[in-house]
Amino acid sequence: MSKHLAAVAAALALATLAFAAEVPLKGFSHDNKDDLFGYYFPSPEIRVGKFRLDQFGIGTLDELKTYESGRGRLPTYAPVMFTFEDTTSKQLTNELGGTYHANEPRVLPTAYRIRGNTIAFAGSDRQIGVVTFSGTIDRAALKAAQATGMESDKPVIRGDLTIAGKTFKGVGFRWFGGD
Repeated sequence: MSKHLAAVAAALALATLAFAAEVPLKGFSHDNKDDLFGYYFPSPEIRVGKFRLDQFGIGTLDELKTYESGRGRLPTYAPVMFTFEDTTSKQLTNELGGTYHANEPRVLPTAYRIRGNTIAFAGSDRQIGVVTFSGTIDRAALKAAQATGMESDKPVIRGDLTIAGKTFKGVGFRWFGGD
């Protein structure tokens, strides 16, 4: 019986992802009440040229609602965005003694959609180029990681990522809630 349920669940997940991929991505929307806030780190590491993908960030519910209403938009931040590091740029030290690169471009969305367990993103940056992502959220794994407050050891989001024409299939993202 459990094999049958697992097969049905897998079929529904694939159908949902296929439907989400067919619907053109436009505008900014989310339909959930779950807090997805966090920093999602790629697993494994992803590089395109001199750029390394640092994280996929999702803001708070309030940030999503405000952004989607058109208020409070900034040229350097969106509640759904990708952040990269230019590994050839100068390394600097932060107040905690950690290092970071001086050039850290952010890819802000031209559109995003969070619907059920699916997430889709499209955006661009003059240095990085066009970035798209279409994936699924493992809500049970995310809630378990959030409950511990520790970085997840396994991906909680998985999908296909394209950066400047280069596609990475089945990329996983581990969750971290921040310090």
